[in-house]
Amino acid sequence: MTQENKIAAIDIGNSYIKAIIESEKISCDYSNEWSDKISFFLDKNLPKNSIVGISSVQPERFNQLVDKIKYNYKIVAAEELLKNQNLINFDEIEGIGNDRLLGLIGALKKFSPPLITIDCGTAITINVLDEQRKCLGGTISAGIETQLEALSEKTAQLKKVDLFLENNIIGKNTESALRNGIIKGAVGSILYIIENIISQYDFKDDIDLILTGGTSKLILPLLEKSHLNIHFDENLVLNGLTNLIHSIYH
Repeated sequence: MTQENKIAAIDIGNSYIKAIIESEKISCDYSNEWSDKISFFLDKNLPKNSIVGISSVQPERFNQLVDKIKYNYKIVAAEELLKNQNLINFDEIEGIGNDRLLGLIGALKKFSPPLITIDCGTAITINVLDEQRKCLGGTISAGIETQLEALSEKTAQLKKVDLFLENNIIGKNTESALRNGIIKGAVGSILYIIENIISQYDFKDDIDLILTGGTSKLILPLLEKSHLNIHFDENLVLNGLTNLIHSIYH
């Protein structure tokens, strides 16, 4: 791709904002001056008037960023791009989030359907695409850090703990028990859902499962010990947005 044809993809999530331009990436939280950081990243790596695709679950932050960069670039929202795409069929699915659809589109860059994506962020979503590239739907559950925050807020005796993978399945103190219960409970839920999806839709056991999301590395080692065909892509949604822009504009 030439310098003039570069594009940027930005994902405004609940906890972080991420952007990618070819091999250059940035990720930051919403502390002070986050929009300045993204604007500087774009100015450094992207020619003026290039296309910037944005997926967002935060309307206010979306508007804030657009106001910052709209005079330098062509801004296209994921909602508009998804209306004009023909990469996947989601006509029978209601209310599915753009991040879930973009994850499926991102998976298509490397894998052939049928496939399943697992996105571990604020929520854990599991999303299914059949052989005809038809989105069958999926599941949504509370993410690992969301569970931790809820327990620490709703119970007087449970406080936030550092999250890391322990060898034992159970803990010998409250902190370890909480850590094991949340992380390994999430893995157990994922494995149960995946195994039943494979059974119900008569998929092969080696169907490609693509894992992404901010807490995915916590559970990746455990999922890799299963019989499932797990792949890891930390930029799945951004890759989906990039893939979508290319399919429409190039």
